Amino acid sequence: MISKNKTKTRMAASVNRELRLLSRIFRLAVSSKEAAENPCREVKILKGEQHRTRYLLPEEEGRLMATLTGQRSHLCDMVTLAINTGLRVTPPASARTTAILRWCLPRIATN
Repeated sequence: MISKNKTKTRMAASVNRELRLLSRIFRLAVSSKEAAENPCREVKILKGEQHRTRYLLPEEEGRLMATLTGQRSHLCDMVTLAINTGLRVTPPASARTTAILRWCLPRIATN
């Protein structure tokens, strides 16, 4: 059993994640008139959070594609595009069809 008096050093990312969650809870409470304000708005996010680039491993890609069935089957083409082009989530999700065609058609015509 761990004593309540002992404190464990926490990483900035862990604290920031919990702060964002708490802030989201308060925002929902304010919007549903359960709370008057969000006290987390006054708290600053900690500096020193280390971001890392994460790549999808081949076995993870297989598991991801296996989940894109049924109600998620419409996402299969977009996920394949993102994986094959190295795109982040936001650009393909917000791209318009014309932008995708402008990008794809010259490459298809030259191959």
